Amino acid sequence: MGSYFSNKMDDSDIQCTLCSKRDIPNAAVIWCAVCDEKLCQSCNEIHKYLKISSSHEVTALDVYKKLPTFISSLKQTCDSHEEHFKLYCPAHREPCCYKCTTTKHKTCHGFQTLDSLIEQSQTQFLDLECTIDELNINIETVFNNRTAALIELDDQVLDLAMHIKKTGEKLREKLESNEKEILQQLSVVHSKYKAIFENTVEELQTMKAEIKSLQKNIEEMKEFASEYQFVLGSQEIRLKLKKEKDNFCKYFENDHQLSQKNVALKFTPGQILNQDIFLGTLVVEEVACEIPFKKNASLEAAFPLDIFQNIESVKMHTSSQTKILEGKVTRNLAGCTFLENDQMLLSDWSDNNELLILDKQGEHLRNIVLDKKAFDVVYVGNHCVCQ
Repeated sequence: MGSYFSNKMDDSDIQCTLCSKRDIPNAAVIWCAVCDEKLCQSCNEIHKYLKISSSHEVTALDVYKKLPTFISSLKQTCDSHEEHFKLYCPAHREPCCYKCTTTKHKTCHGFQTLDSLIEQSQTQFLDLECTIDELNINIETVFNNRTAALIELDDQVLDLAMHIKKTGEKLREKLESNEKEILQQLSVVHSKYKAIFENTVEELQTMKAEIKSLQKNIEEMKEFASEYQFVLGSQEIRLKLKKEKDNFCKYFENDHQLSQKNVALKFTPGQILNQDIFLGTLVVEEVACEIPFKKNASLEAAFPLDIFQNIESVKMHTSSQTKILEGKVTRNLAGCTFLENDQMLLSDWSDNNELLILDKQGEHLRNIVLDKKAFDVVYVGNHCVCQ
C-alpha cells in the first residue's frame, strides 16, 4: 500500500488533538482530513472560523469510522515535505506535493492535479460501479451453473449406483467381485470431478464475497467519503476489481474448466454373461456448457467466450480481380496504394519505369511515366505520392 495511507483510528483514539497537547482530556467529535486532526466541539468552532482552515472539509467521527479502512486512512499531507498533496503521479499511482516532483518523482511524467481528477471522478466512478455489477452478475451466473452441474453429477452417480446394485443382486454369483470393482471406479470418478466442481464453486463463492465487499465499499464511499477520498479510493478499488476480473477470465483459458461431466456405463445387452466386465465399462463424457454472459459495450472489458483465437483461425478470400492487357509488355507489379477517389495506384518494378492507375472496379485507366523504376508507392495526400 502506498505511503499516502496512515494507520486506521481505533475506538480508543478519540481525544481532541489540540486539547491533548494542552493536557485537556476532551473527546473529539470532528475529523479534519486536511489538517489530519481530531477536534472537540470547542476547537472545531475555532477551526471553522480561522481564515486558514475555514474552507476545510470536516467529517463527524461517527461517519468517519464507517468508511472502509483504505479510505479513512488516506493521508492529506506529504510526510517528506509536510505539504498538502496537490498532484497525482500516474507512474507510482499515488498523490504527491510539488516538492516531490524534484525528489522522489523527479523522473516521472504526466502529473495531474488532484482537482482535475476530482472533476473526472464521477464519470469514472459510474464506470467502476457498472464493471462491478457486470462482474458480479457473471460470477453469479457461473456459480449457479456449477452448482447445478454439481447437483446433476450427484444425481447421475446416485442413479448409476442404484442400477449397479440392482443388477448385482440378480447376478450375485458372477457379479459380486465385478460389482465392487466398478463401484470403486465410480467412486474415484465421482470424487475426482466432484472435487473439481466443489473447488470451482468455492472459488466463485470467494469472488462473490469480494465483489460484495467492493460493492459495500462503493456505497460507503458514495455516502461518506470526501472528493479526495473518492478519487484515491476509486484507484484502490479499480486495482482490486482488475484482480477479480483476471481471476474470473482464467476459467475460459481451459476448455475443460466449465464443461459438464456426464458419467455413463456402456455394455452390450445380450452378451453380459459372456463378458469379463459384467456391469460394463465406466465412461466420462465432457459436454461444453452454454453460459449466457452479461455484456456492456461501454466497459473496458467484457467476458466473451471466444476471445482465445490464434492465427490458424484467420481465413483469406479473394475480394476482386483485374487483368492488365498490354500486348507483350512484361510487368512486375510490386507496390500498391489507394487514392482519395478510390482509384488504385500500382508500381511496376521493371524497366518500364511506370505507375499504373486503375479505377475502383479494377479497370486499367492510364500509366504515369517515371524517370526510374519504383518498387513501392504510397499516397501521402494533396495529389502527391511517394515512391
